[in-house]
Amino acid sequence: GLICVDRVVRKGSVGRPQQIYALTAEANSYFPNDFAALAGRLVIQLKRALPPEQVTRSFCTMARETAAEICCDGVELIDLPLEERLERVAAFLTGRGYLASWEAADGGGYLLHKHNCPYAAISGQHDELCLMDQVLIDTLLGRSCRRVESMTHDNRCTYLVGVGDSQVYYARPGLTPIELDAYEGRQQVELVPIP
Repeated sequence: GLICVDRVVRKGSVGRPQQIYALTAEANSYFPNDFAALAGRLVIQLKRALPPEQVTRSFCTMARETAAEICCDGVELIDLPLEERLERVAAFLTGRGYLASWEAADGGGYLLHKHNCPYAAISGQHDELCLMDQVLIDTLLGRSCRRVESMTHDNRCTYLVGVGDSQVYYARPGLTPIELDAYEGRQQVELVPIP
C-alpha cells in the first residue's frame, strides 16, 4: 500500500484513539526527487577535487566494491559455469535497477543486456559512469566483455561475453583493467595496480 498507520494517539480518556497515517516507502517513489542532479553534482565535485587518474580509480573501486556484494551461497562466482554465472550476474544487476538479461550470441559467446540505467539522466555527461559499469561487468564475470550497444545510442547496453581462457585478463588480486574510451571502442591500456 501507499499509506500505513504510523501511530495511534489518544486525546484524553474518552473517545476513540486517533490514527495518524504516513506514506510508505513505495509512495515516496511517486514524488519528485533530485537524486540525478545530486549525483551529477557529486561527480562534478569529484572531478574538480581529484586528478583524472584518481577519478578513474575511484569509479573502478566503486565497481569492484559493488561486485563484491554478490552472494553465491559460499561458492566463488568465478568457479561457476559461465551460464550459471551469467544467470547470477543478471539477477544481481536487476536487483540494482539494471533490468538485466542474457542470451547466447550468434557465432558463440553470450550477450548480457542491461535494459535500464539507474543513472541514465547523468551518464551522458559523465563517461566515468559507463566505465564503472564496464569494470563492474568485467569483474563480476571475471573476463573482458566488449560493449556492443550503448543506452546513449540504443535502447539498452549490451556486452559481448566471449568464451575461452584468452578472455580472462585480470585474474591477479589487486589489479583492474582501465578503459580510456568508454564510447568509441575499447582500448585496454594496461593493468593498473590498485592501492
